[in-house]
Amino acid sequence: MIDGSWSVLAEGPMEDPRSFAVEEIASFFRDAAGIAVRTGPGGKAIALRVTGNAVDRRDAESYTLRVTEDRITIEARSWRGVLYGVYYLEQILLDRGAPALRPGEIRVYADGDPIWKHSLPLPKISPKKG
Repeated sequence: MIDGSWSVLAEGPMEDPRSFAVEEIASFFRDAAGIAVRTGPGGKAIALRVTGNAVDRRDAESYTLRVTEDRITIEARSWRGVLYGVYYLEQILLDRGAPALRPGEIRVYADGDPIWKHSLPLPKISPKKG
């Protein structure tokens, strides 16, 4: 469960989209769930990571989303791919209606279907009644 003890950090080249990606995920949690995640290193983290240089557009827009109990990593070969991963994570959490994911990994290619390594999203949680 993601709460205020989590932080968002960026790893990789210092480029303009880096700060945008960090602010995007932080503002998502603030606006959609009322959770103030910290930015920078520390404890449980959502890590946004650029791992190298993309060879083409497909490579630049592809990403991996990896979830463990204390870390969510969005990894790509460009900040564009990282942003696509951020938007994907946001959509999963909105669909679930809760800031929680089951551990797992998914690789999403820009022009194809996702490749699931483990099950990642949990079934939707029923809205609270009352």
